[in-house]
Parts: sequence; structure tokens; C-alpha cells
Amino acid sequence: MPQSKTTTADAAEALGRAQGHLSTEDYTGAVSALSAALAPLGDLSALAAAAVEKAEAMVTPLVAALEDETKENPSAKDFMPAYEILKMALRLDPENAEAAEGMSDMAHLVEGGDESSSEEEGAPRKRKADDAGVESSKEVRRRKEVEPNHSLPL
Repeated sequence: MPQSKTTTADAAEALGRAQGHLSTEDYTGAVSALSAALAPLGDLSALAAAAVEKAEAMVTPLVAALEDETKENPSAKDFMPAYEILKMALRLDPENAEAAEGMSDMAHLVEGGDESSSEEEGAPRKRKADDAGVESSKEVRRRKEVEPNHSLPL
């Protein structure tokens, strides 16, 4: 028999039960209610790995735009959603080296802000991927052949 899936309604109901337990200082009951709701998630490291893959899928077209001289370069804001997903992956699995490496690789892009503000107002700033500290897709493919466990293109 297939494992039943916890729906959003099930999770909301479990949260309500847990809050009820917490209001009466029944911490054991709260833990039990929330454990049941979280159980279908299973191994959080698998969710973290999926999050890293999603971040890679989000970043790859941005890196391609950095490499393409005919396209406007993405801004720091464009990289933020993938960066936030990597942060979530690291929270789910603090030992996830790919998430940590991806965050480290992207830090200068998202924490430094949009570099185009130093250029003439309204003129898009063009830079190559190398100038932004981002690996080209060719470099990524070459490194994947040598290091198959590394997947982020930054």
C-alpha cells in the first residue's frame, strides 16, 4: 500500500494541535503532533539535495546571460532567489557541501549589490562571466567531468 501524503491541510491541522498543546504547556504533545506532520518529509538531506539542484537550474541561465555579450547581464537581485534556496538547503542539511560552496561562490554577487550603479545612470553594465567571478558553462562542464559531484555553475 502506498505511503499516504501529508497535505497542506494536514500540516495546518497538526500545527493547530501543536499550538493547542503549547498553550497548555504540553510540550511532549506539541512535539508529537508536529513530528507526525513532518514524518512524510523523510530524510531532510534528500530535500536539501533537491534544493541545490533547483538553485543550479535557476543560476545556469543567469550564468549563460553573463557569458553572452549580446544579452544584458543579470543583477544581484536576479541571483537572490537561488541564493535563498541554497541557504534553505544548508539549514535542512548543514553538511551539504554543494549548498555551502554555492553560497560561497554567489556571495560576492548577492551581497555586493548591483554593480551597475557605479556606471552611467541608465546604461546597462556589460561584463563577462570571468569579470563577475563566475565560471563559464564550458568550465563547469569540464570540471563536472573531473569532479562529478560538483554541480553549481558558480
